[in-house]
Amino acid sequence: MTVCEHADVQTWRSPCRTCKKQWPYPRNVSYRLVAPMPEHIGPRTPRTVVAHQSAVAKGEPDFSLPVMEQISFTSPYGMYKKALVHEFEYHREQGTVFFDIRKQGGSNIAYARLITLNSWYISLFSAMLFVCLGAMDIQSNLALGFEMMIDENKNYAQFYMSKYLFGLCWFGLVLLNIACAYREALWEWTIKSSALVGDLITECNSIDTVVCFFALVMFKFFFLEMHVKDIVILLHPWKAVQPYAAFKCENARGYLVGFPSEYVFRMENRAGQHLGLPIQMITKATVLAFKLWLAYWSEHRRWALVFSSMTTACSTFWLFVKLYFVLKDRKVCRDELTTMAETGDERQRGMANKLLAQYFRLKFDRDGNPLHENRQSWLARQITGCVECGRGNDDDADMGHEETETVIVPVTSSPSRTDVQAAETALGEDASLRAQAAPDKPSSDGGGHRLLPEVPTEPPEVPMEPLDMQDLRKGSQSSSGSDAADISDEPSNSPSFSSATAVTLGGGGGDAVQSAPSEAAGQDDSGQQPCGAPIPGFIQETTRLADEGARDFG
Repeated sequence: MTVCEHADVQTWRSPCRTCKKQWPYPRNVSYRLVAPMPEHIGPRTPRTVVAHQSAVAKGEPDFSLPVMEQISFTSPYGMYKKALVHEFEYHREQGTVFFDIRKQGGSNIAYARLITLNSWYISLFSAMLFVCLGAMDIQSNLALGFEMMIDENKNYAQFYMSKYLFGLCWFGLVLLNIACAYREALWEWTIKSSALVGDLITECNSIDTVVCFFALVMFKFFFLEMHVKDIVILLHPWKAVQPYAAFKCENARGYLVGFPSEYVFRMENRAGQHLGLPIQMITKATVLAFKLWLAYWSEHRRWALVFSSMTTACSTFWLFVKLYFVLKDRKVCRDELTTMAETGDERQRGMANKLLAQYFRLKFDRDGNPLHENRQSWLARQITGCVECGRGNDDDADMGHEETETVIVPVTSSPSRTDVQAAETALGEDASLRAQAAPDKPSSDGGGHRLLPEVPTEPPEVPMEPLDMQDLRKGSQSSSGSDAADISDEPSNSPSFSSATAVTLGGGGGDAVQSAPSEAAGQDDSGQQPCGAPIPGFIQETTRLADEGARDFG
């Protein structure tokens, strides 16, 4: 018995904790996008293919065709030659790609991250290294504290009061860091478990929920960046306004994720660190001062304490530099988002207001003055229905009566420029006549690809055997005109194409197949049909019987 056939299938599924509505099971699939792989392009192709790409409201892709053509995995800019590309800027309208960021300006310049397996390995290793160093620092401080507390050899007898004072201060600062991480993790959990984002599953049991939340707290405590811990959200194709593209180029898979600017990305990538970094700095400075105090007044493990103080000093300086850039990025990002909320289009204003409320707790009144806003009230205003599941009171409880909207992307071949020119020549019409023939259809698919006008395809060509009887050939020529016209009006499931083959310009998902007429299907100057023209079925049968009769008679 399968799960769907179980009588009590709803007993093991928890309802929404807020509205108490049960999720339907088996659920209804409202939308499904099916994009099969083209037959003429294999999975190991060295060509550049775009598997998925987001588009704006008008249907134009966020990353235009010139952007996809100019993408490179290495760049001449950087500390070393052929440096791995992690980020770049591009022109929204012209599609020009700039690998030397921060040297361009203007409202049409956008920022994007290039995520590859190389960049992900580097980011993951950097995150693991930082977490390991932080854990080693905590472990060394704990070891030093226990050694001073036990003190079997009376090496720290002169620091009777200072060692307890240090232990209390250090432990209190660590708890303060954990409290700050808990606060930021709780807010992130609230956002990502609500209907506004909805990526965290809340119907798990208590053990799985506690383990997941504890992991999020530790991520915040060790300052794990967003593009590492939220890689599932970052690379998922279902996005509202964020530019996105998944592609394969030069045998390597990659993703493009767009942001308004590099400052917005760094602000989101280090969200909450502006609160935790100062506390971490105070903790490091306290440990550094106490280690120097011990090394100066005690001869026991003096050089070990000096070396440990040097590593702590470097860590403190690095935290200071990191805090400086975090605060700088937040200031520049706030100014950019404020300008975008005032002068941007509707899409940009919505995104700017969301980021300002989520990360800066700001909203604007009717006069454009910034006001402080509580994050919980802002979250409640963003969702019309239930805050957790997003369903309203009038929604159908089971949501199981909708029809599934399935969109199947047609797999079409992408011809060369020579084939395209041959097809346009075979049409025998100029661009103006083709535009008048189909005024309602666009001449471009929005990505720089032209579309040929739609021409009815020819019916299947049937090879004709040479006839031995001249009078039968004449009879077929006289009757094929009206019969062939009747058959050409019938739909054909397997149309064939002549030398001017059917082409699809571009690789767009919804491009229709455009075909070019064949001169072989018409008549020559003498009024007779050439070999290869379509023949009605009854004439073929008559021809075959006549040939058999002639052979038997002969």
